[in-house]
Amino acid sequence: MVNRIVRASIHPAIGIARLGSSQDEYLLAPQVATPPPRPVDTSHDRSGHLKREAVEFRIYGYDKDDNVVAELTADNADIVWNVHVANAKAAWFKFRHAMDLDTLKDTIVERRNPKILDPDERRKLVIDPGSRCISGRNQAGSEAHHFDTGTFKGVAVDLGELRTTAEGRLLFLGGHGVSSSPSGAPPYVDSDNDAFGNAEDWHDDIADGPVDATVRVNGNEIPTEGAWVVSAPPNYAPDLKSWRTLYDLLVDLFVEADWLPQKSTISFTEDIYPILARLSGLQWVNKAFAAVFGHTAPFDFLDEDRIDQINHLHGGAAVDVFKPLRMAIFKMFREQTDHVSDPAAWPWLYGDSYGTGPDSDRYQNLALGGERLRYLKAWSEGNFIADWGTLPPSPSSIGQHPLGDQPAALDRAALEFCAADAFHPGIELTWPMRHLSIYSKAFRIARATKPEPEYGTHLDVGTALGSTGPLHGQHPGALSRWMLLPWQIDTGGCLAGYEDGLAFDAPSFWPSRVPNHVLAHENYLKVINPSLPREERLNAFNQRRSWFAPLNSPGQDWGEYLVHQYGNMGVVEAYPSVAGDDQIPSLIYVETHPGTKNKVSGAGADGVIRAPAPPLVTLSAADLRARAAGFSNEADRIAVRKMRFGQ
Repeated sequence: MVNRIVRASIHPAIGIARLGSSQDEYLLAPQVATPPPRPVDTSHDRSGHLKREAVEFRIYGYDKDDNVVAELTADNADIVWNVHVANAKAAWFKFRHAMDLDTLKDTIVERRNPKILDPDERRKLVIDPGSRCISGRNQAGSEAHHFDTGTFKGVAVDLGELRTTAEGRLLFLGGHGVSSSPSGAPPYVDSDNDAFGNAEDWHDDIADGPVDATVRVNGNEIPTEGAWVVSAPPNYAPDLKSWRTLYDLLVDLFVEADWLPQKSTISFTEDIYPILARLSGLQWVNKAFAAVFGHTAPFDFLDEDRIDQINHLHGGAAVDVFKPLRMAIFKMFREQTDHVSDPAAWPWLYGDSYGTGPDSDRYQNLALGGERLRYLKAWSEGNFIADWGTLPPSPSSIGQHPLGDQPAALDRAALEFCAADAFHPGIELTWPMRHLSIYSKAFRIARATKPEPEYGTHLDVGTALGSTGPLHGQHPGALSRWMLLPWQIDTGGCLAGYEDGLAFDAPSFWPSRVPNHVLAHENYLKVINPSLPREERLNAFNQRRSWFAPLNSPGQDWGEYLVHQYGNMGVVEAYPSVAGDDQIPSLIYVETHPGTKNKVSGAGADGVIRAPAPPLVTLSAADLRARAAGFSNEADRIAVRKMRFGQ
């Protein structure tokens, strides 16, 4: 069979690994679009440290007609993996907002560390350990496989490591989330230009770069298509998906470019249900979504009765009893137009320009667009396949996919748990990902073929988007350099409820990756306690607290505290429910919080950083509204907004 193989390809095409503070333990990143829930209490190690997520790369052999013939492993091929990752954040330009927004086309940003002008000194800001090779089965632990020889201003920084499985597949594990300044500089200086997330004299250990392999079958080398790997911040709600995923965004991009075919029929199960169900999934990470889209709420899209109403044409096309409901739901979504959109329209998520563009900017709030707009419009009009309950269950492991479907399934799964919005800048990657020029084909990052030009001390929109600009062939570190530095500052600032005068816990940025509000474990124990009065149990279920509450500090300090504490934060995991109560769902997502073990400056005996107790004062109405949204008070909300948006 292997004699028919004429080429090979590495999958996933873009692999996403995630940082973690555990020194030894790790989890495997998703390999299918619908994996089973992560088992309770498996996100942290026994010491309470967050495990890294490793991404596994596989190689598939194709025949001359582009059919998958076999997976190539150590059983049927000789494989030498080669990976080159780097971190170029500190030498790149500052992030203010996405530079491809037509409403902000006059944007010009300066370089990070702008005081360093000497080219040799600026090169010392790039953490580049070079490439690493690995081959064989069950390889791990060798110094030759660690990306730990790159330096930032002479200080060694570990960007991760390579391992192999028993089958000879590649595992890439990112860094341990170490962010620091050699000089002890603060991560936020109010007087700096674009101070938020552009810390001077700081590095983190995010990285990205190409993944290649030399493959020989029966002694003959097979041309092998390479992939790309990105290390990203942790996923604190690993079972949940963003309302729009990075996979959704790239499907829109590639369909518009005719790189992927447009679907001719719209499936309720595959195309409509995910758009609606993800709104309800966000009930576990945001209080406002829980109140409106949560269990038994007015728009609970996980409810079987509601699904029955909107899944097929009751009474047939001539009657179509629930068509007005479908039309009403469709009209609740915000479409991208040149006019100011209602900020209360669905979804309750910020857009790319929120906080940095004018209030009239159409990118202030996230809109429905692309293929999903086409799907939902067709559904509202009755042009869809009512297939709920008729399709076989989705594969829960990559081995359940037929061999020929596995490469595409891996490509999709890697991006299904990444957020596409808001690109301000985002969690895993940001706005360059929506530009066709950075790809060589669908899902494949185009490689640089020559050194990158020198862009000078400032970057304007014309250069950024130009034909000789950075949105073409990519070098190691080129994708992650657009993200904030250090990443923890952004994680601590991607909040909900920034608006003045609103007791409203949305819109939000990306709660599916960094929760706003969670069901605390102590409340979960009340929910499942049959000895408690039912009203008390239901009240406990409906209560949510700020995910940042264990830091016990004002919101303006959360990003800085996460530099040390990120690996000891809670993770939202699926817990068993109670039987026989229709007011409580059959599966409950609860925060697993291990307690903080690291001893850091300002920490108490248990390692938890605590701010001084606030004076006992009567809170004003504004303070109560701010506290309801997760801030300490209105002054704290104003301070956080000023840090993040400069206003």
